[in-house]
Amino acid sequence: MTPTTRNFSMAASFVVVIAGFSAYLWLLYSAGCAGDAKGGSYGDPVRALQLESYALVPFLFALFTGTALPFMFGTYGLAGRSVVAAIFFVFVGAAFIFLGIQIEFWGIDACFNL
Repeated sequence: MTPTTRNFSMAASFVVVIAGFSAYLWLLYSAGCAGDAKGGSYGDPVRALQLESYALVPFLFALFTGTALPFMFGTYGLAGRSVVAAIFFVFVGAAFIFLGIQIEFWGIDACFNL
């Protein structure tokens, strides 16, 4: 792979990761606006659960694309790239799950004036 091709691939992968996580967070905010899926006391909890299930696809796509990014860097060995990919998968995945829960609560607060 030439340096130009590798740089384009990395940039395209970064765009996919950002777009995937953005779609994930937007869908969770919309799920919060649709209703409170945890307690079922606000709005339409069935629609909220449907939007949450839709949000899983861009989340997993972005997470796996981001996990594959370290393998495009040629400066580290295979073990180093594997460690970086595992750290990305665990910590970024957990951070975006918790951020998604917070965004959903903000959607509930914004749309139901709590």
